[in-house]
Amino acid sequence: MTLPNQLTIFRLALTPLFFILMVFSDTTYSIFIATIVFLIASLTDAYDGFIARKYGTVTRWGTFLDPLADKILISAAFVALMIKGYLSLWMILIVIARDAMVTLIRAYGLWKNKPIKTERFAKWKTSLQIIIVGLLLLYDNMVTNPFGKTLSPESQEFIRQSGIVDAAMFVIVLLTVYSGISYIIGNRKFVKQMAIGIYRTILNS
Repeated sequence: MTLPNQLTIFRLALTPLFFILMVFSDTTYSIFIATIVFLIASLTDAYDGFIARKYGTVTRWGTFLDPLADKILISAAFVALMIKGYLSLWMILIVIARDAMVTLIRAYGLWKNKPIKTERFAKWKTSLQIIIVGLLLLYDNMVTNPFGKTLSPESQEFIRQSGIVDAAMFVIVLLTVYSGISYIIGNRKFVKQMAIGIYRTILNS
């Protein structure tokens, strides 16, 4: 297994650890550790593709698994932040639905030996999602900081009532929807073939 693929699998392995620390752990340092875990996972996302391109170790499996690992990490982070009250359910459902649709198309392409590359715009969207999650984790650390320095109640109330988080997530949702539509249009012939293939499979089953 190539190093980039190892980094991708490592990112997948870190995701449940991050989620458990965010949602189920009651230790004083759980949010801080979860933030470190998310940072490490995000760094593997930055380096696995770079290493694969630099050393010519890009694989068909890697081109599918890398964006899938990103989607799983981001979805886990969004769900955890929703449980903690930072994000709205309908926003998360749109992001997850788009990612599930794209993953289905990519999986079908892999099955048909026609791997579909990730669009540059989708990579920018993922980067923005990681930044938003990182900022929310930073805020959460400032609220529950185990080292003793926290935001004042007034500052916390201002941030929560200002609508900054909702506005940022609304931008993410718009970009997600646009990315999904662009993905379908850009691969419309292949999507049509996939739909026909799935339909025939259902009829013959």
